[in-house]
Amino acid sequence: ILAEADQPIYLLIPQADFLEHHAWKQSKVWAHGSDARLRGRLRRWPCLPTAQTSSGAKSIQHLLKPFQNAEVSGVFGDFEGLPNPYNGIYTAQKNSANCSGLYPHGTLGNFNSFVHYTFNLKNRLLSDMLAEPVLAFFPDALVGNYKSYESSKKTPFYDESGTARPPCQLDRLNVMMPRAYASNGYLRHYLRWWANPTQAKVDWIHLAVQIKIISSASQNKNPGTSLVPFISRKVVKGKNLSQWASISSGFYRELVRHVLLRGVDGLYLFNAGPKAGVTATESFESVEDARAVYDELLAYPRFLQLGEPMNLKWPRPDHPEIVWSGLRLADRCLIRTFAPKDGPGQIKIRPWPNRPIEVTVPASAEGQTAIIHSDGTIERVDHGRAK
Repeated sequence: ILAEADQPIYLLIPQADFLEHHAWKQSKVWAHGSDARLRGRLRRWPCLPTAQTSSGAKSIQHLLKPFQNAEVSGVFGDFEGLPNPYNGIYTAQKNSANCSGLYPHGTLGNFNSFVHYTFNLKNRLLSDMLAEPVLAFFPDALVGNYKSYESSKKTPFYDESGTARPPCQLDRLNVMMPRAYASNGYLRHYLRWWANPTQAKVDWIHLAVQIKIISSASQNKNPGTSLVPFISRKVVKGKNLSQWASISSGFYRELVRHVLLRGVDGLYLFNAGPKAGVTATESFESVEDARAVYDELLAYPRFLQLGEPMNLKWPRPDHPEIVWSGLRLADRCLIRTFAPKDGPGQIKIRPWPNRPIEVTVPASAEGQTAIIHSDGTIERVDHGRAK
């Protein structure tokens, strides 16, 4: 049906334990230790350096074969398990004489080195198991995995807790897919700056955190790499602060506007569903929020397709301030400003780094979109129509 309608076809493979299941299927070296996810119970951990990729690659080939004659535009994985450095595996690997000797020298010397090793190992496994078979079937397809990203020492990628990730390369993956969810899971870390939680305060934290995640990913975007973050308006993790898991509709729409003006190539809208505490009404509303913003900005498709991000600085989660984002295209700039505080404000912007033009752009709690022309004049836009 999609092909007949001349619409792109994207495939999602949602198997969280895919890498863990296939990579160590034939491994004969294991490490025993506690697992925090199992309340500290002992388990058998795979020895990460013994990973093999042939089983996983064959599995992906088998899944893709029925689609080999289709015009598939992208294949995305949702592989979330090992390898990762958490829940006790580091201690188990370090304490195993059989396993520890298989690691490159210094890897188990400290936790940060182990983090660096595991993240790069995961991208290598994804390249061999996912990217290689996908690109063999569909050479021009996008291929990425949930939470995949690149990071560098100069411009590190930041996760939702504000932690700078170590240098990491995508290898043959060609899409970064960082997770940018409004969730109660990270709120405790940020609410220490606030006296009492309110929806307005939580909205600001969610907005600031997600803009930081996506902006730091965009900073690491290389030619030939796309950025398609997983975003969500509500993800509930446990009972703690669960009443603040959602970002309100107005702030969510601002989030979508600003990330589209910061170099993303598309959005993957994640919906946790009723079993995870998200009602059907909330699900439909979150989709409508994203659709409405796309509808606004698609009045300027060339900016979205060819525009250069103008601002990848992110706001502080502990201090509401004016946020602005924009795309530069030759002699015009499409920008969005948003002032979360009461009352209007303004911000000074230099649209072109090599030109002595500085403009003062208004900002309000309703948010404002505008086009800046090469002579410095500002053309305000409302829902795609100039005013």
